[in-house]
Amino acid sequence: MGHAREYTLTPPGAWSWELTEPRVVAKDNTLVFHKLIFQIDKQPGRCSCDRARVLVREHRDGTHSIWLGPQCLGLCDARGRPISPYNGKKRKRSRVPSSAQAA
Repeated sequence: MGHAREYTLTPPGAWSWELTEPRVVAKDNTLVFHKLIFQIDKQPGRCSCDRARVLVREHRDGTHSIWLGPQCLGLCDARGRPISPYNGKKRKRSRVPSSAQAA
């Protein structure tokens, strides 16, 4: 499979990337990009992402994002470790006040 590299210039302040390359996801939901192995988390509405053709984008700050069409499947740091959308903080669950439960 040939690799099509795409270099993109965007206006300052836009979410931009330096390098985009297509990849095919393995059966264990992983893919390899420049000697890094990325693990793709479970996605809502999909049993697995195996054999999906995705784009891996290497951003200017060293982070990577994995895209299936318009859907972002994951964000990773420069070492390939997943980046939490909550910046390492536990997500707070909203609680329904006890007065609302009684009604």
